[in-house]
Amino acid sequence: MSIGWEKRKRRVLLRESAYVLLSIYLLEKLERKKSFIQQEIIDYAAKRFGLSNKTTCRAVNILAKRGLVETRNENKFPYRMFIRTTEKGENIAKLLKEIINILAE
Repeated sequence: MSIGWEKRKRRVLLRESAYVLLSIYLLEKLERKKSFIQQEIIDYAAKRFGLSNKTTCRAVNILAKRGLVETRNENKFPYRMFIRTTEKGENIAKLLKEIINILAE
């Protein structure tokens, strides 16, 4: 089997939004930054979980509507979007991390 299949097989257990939330949480913990540019999250989610750009952007919008992440847009060029988890999103991401660790055993 290909390496891509291994990533997709892991993805079957949870929805894409859960993986994007977990990606944002892990980036915050690893990089020790408060917020990230949307492209950084897209790159990390693609590398770690095999998610596409469109899927990641859609998941960020869903998470923002649910109040799990905060988004802030720049009003001048290059019009980047900064994303960070809320307290509620961070608590859920911690639980998701535990679930994935248990499933990986």
